[in-house]
Amino acid sequence: MRSFADRKGVTIIDHLRSLPLVQGPGESYELFRDSMAALLRSLKPGITEIIIHPSRIDEELKAIHSHWEKRGMEFEVFRDPAIRQVIASKVIRPIRWSELRNLMRKGA
Repeated sequence: MRSFADRKGVTIIDHLRSLPLVQGPGESYELFRDSMAALLRSLKPGITEIIIHPSRIDEELKAIHSHWEKRGMEFEVFRDPAIRQVIASKVIRPIRWSELRNLMRKGA
């Protein structure tokens, strides 16, 4: 299917990665941040989608989601200077889905 997509000019992701989406026993923000840093350091060349569900912690989130603390960690982690340093040092270029769409429209 990948070669068919390439022939049609459809840009698809090369790698799909995630960390556990629920907070583990005793998992602190620092442990989560360190796990994300390790994941980022392990990325291979190509387009990688990292699945996260970032959310600002507020009363509504607490009322509707049992893993609200993890969602807050995911919201903060890519704003963290330590993670920004990993991204810079590994020359990772964060992109938006709109950039992939624009590549397809150009036929790249």
